[in-house]
Amino acid sequence: MKYKTSLLTVFVLFLFSCATKTKIVSEVKPEVISNEFVTESSESDIVKRGSLLYENNCGNCHSLPKTNEYTLEDWRPILDRMQKEAKISDQEKEDIFFYITRSI
Repeated sequence: MKYKTSLLTVFVLFLFSCATKTKIVSEVKPEVISNEFVTESSESDIVKRGSLLYENNCGNCHSLPKTNEYTLEDWRPILDRMQKEAKISDQEKEDIFFYITRSI
């Protein structure tokens, strides 16, 4: 009986080891886009992405200030400081800044 249980266990382990493995594909993030080269269609995508990042990342820790509460010159150091706290990439920070520049 012990032999059959051991054999069954080895067989089941073998089946699971041969099962298809699911790969997690990470999101591919585009490179930082200079405002000079943004087309109208991509501009709206960046604004949407920046808005979502602003609401979902910044809004997780504190209430969100209105984008026009600060000047663009004020926003840059704020975003630099908060990037580390929110653990966002340089691209995500730039998307948020792009959203803010279009919202003021």
